[in-house]
Amino acid sequence: MNKVRKLTVLAMLATVAIVGRWALQAVPNIQPATMIIVLTGMFFGWKMGLSEAVVITFVSGLITGLGVWTPFQAAAWGLIGMISGFLSRPLRQNKYLYFAWLILSGYVFGFVMAFEYLTFTNFVSAAGLYLGGLLFDTYHAAGNVGFGLLSPVLFYLFGKERKRLGYSGQMD
Repeated sequence: MNKVRKLTVLAMLATVAIVGRWALQAVPNIQPATMIIVLTGMFFGWKMGLSEAVVITFVSGLITGLGVWTPFQAAAWGLIGMISGFLSRPLRQNKYLYFAWLILSGYVFGFVMAFEYLTFTNFVSAAGLYLGGLLFDTYHAAGNVGFGLLSPVLFYLFGKERKRLGYSGQMD
């Protein structure tokens, strides 16, 4: 597998996600990063999904700001990228499962991010803060579905690149 091409794909996808986050930062929790991480995991495996998540988190953080939440963002998106890689075949073959995962990933992201609250408060207060933020997780899920409407084109492009990189069958 051509490592330079693989790194180039990772960098290009990260750039699209980062520019999307920057362009949409005024709209709460709606940005293309989660969907790009899901697709990266689905088409290029869990390792690349995890790598994409970490790159997007830290590089976009240089623009939008880094803080105590940054490791939790990396963990949340990393988990989403890994799960997308582990479920790659069923997600690629079943559009209903794919869209259900896009919705669920918005809530998974919010749940993992809620652990950040434990760095400055107790469990009961953290649970209240998490519940108070469920509306924003819903925005995240809705944004994922909105970006997911581009999936037919993206499935074609990601599938084509997957073949160029020499992936076949189940991912590692």
